[in-house]
Amino acid sequence: MFRKFVIFFVRIFLDIYFKIDVVNCDRFEKIKSGCIVAPNHISAWETVIIPAKTKRVMWMMGKEELFKNKVGAFFLNALKVFPIARGKKDFMSIKKAATLASNGNAVCVFPQGTRKKFGAKLAFKPGATMVAYKAKVPVIPVSVVPENDFKFRSKVHIVYGEPIYFYDYYDTRLSKEVMNKLTEQIEKAVQKGIDSVKGE
Repeated sequence: MFRKFVIFFVRIFLDIYFKIDVVNCDRFEKIKSGCIVAPNHISAWETVIIPAKTKRVMWMMGKEELFKNKVGAFFLNALKVFPIARGKKDFMSIKKAATLASNGNAVCVFPQGTRKKFGAKLAFKPGATMVAYKAKVPVIPVSVVPENDFKFRSKVHIVYGEPIYFYDYYDTRLSKEVMNKLTEQIEKAVQKGIDSVKGE
């Protein structure tokens, strides 16, 4: 109930501050199983816009430093955010994300690992791939394309791509080569969404 209350006002704020264009979100909302939402990461705005502009509840990863304040941690927990240690292999966070997804939840994992300037090479890391593989759930590539660098009343495009399934690999042990291949597949799907907005 608390989350619905907060999300309601967040949506109002976002609609006033930005002009947000969400494309093919039904590809995500129609999936009945758990899934991994994999967007490119440009600024902190995606962590608010992406979960707020969909009807389906989405769990988010947040850097562990945000949870040091008890009040902040209370709000983050209510908004379905769980901590991740950045800059090192956080197996507990990967396990947490995989457990949530395997139990039917949508979990947002930023494959770049950190924010990168828009237009730079995406350079995806295998985190989202690993979580989807362990949970045996699809990956939903999401392309975030801001106009005018997220400034007031600028347009922000959110494009949902086709779900990516790793059926052929669920019962096998992934080599580093295969993991990189699957990660590249997600990266290409996100780039395709970016290009569709840019008209390329």
